Amino acid sequence: MDLSGASKPAPGQQQRDSWERPSHFILTALGYAVNVGTFVIYPTMFFYGGGADYFIPYLITMVLFTMPMVYLEFSIGQLTQRGPVQAFTQLCPLLKGVGVCMVVVSLLVNGYFNVMMSWILFYLFSSLSPSLPYLTNDNAWNTPGNTPRAVDVDMDMDMWDLGGDLYNFTNITRLDRATRDFFNVRVLGISDGIEQMGSVRWELLGCLVLTLIIEYLCIFKGVKLSGKVVYVTTLLPYAVLFLLLMVTLSLEGIGEGLSNAFGPSWYRLGSFEVWTRAVSQATYSFGMGTGVLISMGSYNKHNYNNICRDSVIVTLVHFASVLLTALVVLGGIGHLNWLQNSDWNDNIHGGFEQPFKEYTLILAAMPVPQLWAVLFFIMLLNMELGRLFSHLELVGSCVLETLGPKLPPGLRRKEILLVPVCVASFLVGLPCVFQGGIYVVVLMDLYISIPMMMLPLLEIVGVCWMLGPTRLFDMFSKSLGKAPNIFFKVCWMGITPLIAVLTLAGNLAMHHPPMYYGFQYPYWCAVVGFLLIVFTLMWIPIGYLRELWSPSRPHVPIHNPTAAEDDDRVEMEEVR
Repeated sequence: MDLSGASKPAPGQQQRDSWERPSHFILTALGYAVNVGTFVIYPTMFFYGGGADYFIPYLITMVLFTMPMVYLEFSIGQLTQRGPVQAFTQLCPLLKGVGVCMVVVSLLVNGYFNVMMSWILFYLFSSLSPSLPYLTNDNAWNTPGNTPRAVDVDMDMDMWDLGGDLYNFTNITRLDRATRDFFNVRVLGISDGIEQMGSVRWELLGCLVLTLIIEYLCIFKGVKLSGKVVYVTTLLPYAVLFLLLMVTLSLEGIGEGLSNAFGPSWYRLGSFEVWTRAVSQATYSFGMGTGVLISMGSYNKHNYNNICRDSVIVTLVHFASVLLTALVVLGGIGHLNWLQNSDWNDNIHGGFEQPFKEYTLILAAMPVPQLWAVLFFIMLLNMELGRLFSHLELVGSCVLETLGPKLPPGLRRKEILLVPVCVASFLVGLPCVFQGGIYVVVLMDLYISIPMMMLPLLEIVGVCWMLGPTRLFDMFSKSLGKAPNIFFKVCWMGITPLIAVLTLAGNLAMHHPPMYYGFQYPYWCAVVGFLLIVFTLMWIPIGYLRELWSPSRPHVPIHNPTAAEDDDRVEMEEVR
């Protein structure tokens, strides 16, 4: 049976692009995996997990969960040469709704993460002024009585002699309050709760529009363009991180800070919560279950046989990046503790705000803080850009693959179709640029994380179990040139799904009503969150029932290059 639609475009569709070089594929995957979440979340999790007690579970998670999942998703994409919707339609038709769920999750995640990009742009533009406004305390938005935590320790003025009289503070409390006032009042104009959405923050709205324009310009020509863009968006952050590390290592007090951060408390290794956090953060950062890695793999040529190597490279470099960012952030916080003579807990907090509140204090302690501030926010901009344009590219490609022949002729070109996709992402993020928008961001992030933990498990069940190991490994042999080794077989068929089940159970058990700095969300927010989960996951039963009622029989394609075809053409066979 000829199923060549997986290798040739259907009527009304464009020929599928492919990566020009393997380095484009690897750098794009790294740019997606190493994002602002790496900078914001992991150092905090290192602390809450007990230093080395989080480091060890995270390393084990990388080996037994992340690496097998990355390899599986890359392989699914390359085997089918399609994004997640068509990939699951071909491999496991009964679970083709899983692919639709992945697209929905990608659109939602892109929507509210674009708001974080708008914050970064806001800070970047603010950092271009001679006097960093988030490090001064004499502005109209400063509220002297608004100090979430006060550190009443008078500091010698020389400690804050940052190249002149630019920051002439008498105590560190004022500097700490300045950074928080700027974020809460100047940037967010934060209201008292989600019931008070307030008015639009027009500057954030402009930054949100600019964010989507930048993302569109990175991907509108497909992977031929985005594969070149990643040389900047992926490599530039590493250059800045190494520079920040060198400056951080020159600050006083970092030794004690790092020893506190990485000092082991071995009893915590028995904590189920520590292990659950490790897997959750690995899943969240890599975006497993969103279909992005499947989409990236689908742009590999059929004769590309280095998927396993690339999966190992991406996983190990990601882990090294986590360690690097932890050294930069936790070392800087150790310096703040030394300056304040304060407890470790005073300067480390989780959440989206850490780069904007805590790390801006560290920037103030560096020589020529204006320079480091600009470099820091350029780094964050590139880190997040690599993740966000990957989500947009996935949504656009899947819509084109699934609905291409049914779309109006004007929308069958990817560069045109991406415009309404960007508009949809803009509408998702629009409520988040109101004065109560931060409460919407926290709410969405909490409830979207539940489907994101479920989808990797469903992915393994569909591809490895329902398809069956014999057929799956036969597909690897014929299409990728070799079958996976015994390690990945054991992980896929037992260890990795077990970890996914335990982590999902742990997350559900630890799930708590949303809260933001003491604000308790009203009960109806839990209903909204539940409806968000239902909307995300409802495509799975819909796809299952539709396939049951469909008169067509499921089929499983295998790509088997023949001598009569060139390297980019394959023969599709049916596995029965």
